[in-house]
Amino acid sequence: MNIEPVTLPLPLSSLVAHSLDLCKLMLPIKSRFYPFAATFLMGKVECVFCEDSHANKGNSELIESLHRHLSNLTKVADNYSVLVFPTSIKGHRKDIEVIAVNTRSPESKVSTLLYPYFRLEDKVVVSPPLSSPYA
Repeated sequence: MNIEPVTLPLPLSSLVAHSLDLCKLMLPIKSRFYPFAATFLMGKVECVFCEDSHANKGNSELIESLHRHLSNLTKVADNYSVLVFPTSIKGHRKDIEVIAVNTRSPESKVSTLLYPYFRLEDKVVVSPPLSSPYA
């Protein structure tokens, strides 16, 4: 994986920035966060969390539920969306915690951005994104 400059359309860039800000607020409180999604649809930003009925499910089931929701939205109207979830990648000496952001534009262009982060006292510092081998 390499660090590469990321250029996103403005609505998508804004969704990613706001999503990372939300992660920075949640991570000092908990060691991990629940997956969530955000959309930019007809000029409005909406954040999507899973329903309480999904509370006992694992991350993969929550991610799949959010993915289905975003897919259903694309059938109604073109939109920009992000699906955000915590994960880790294998590092040289230990696993590296990352915030994974799956992005989608109206042209159906999909990419995955991986943002490594670390804790510095009571703050979370997010590094620039790594390119994903699956992007």
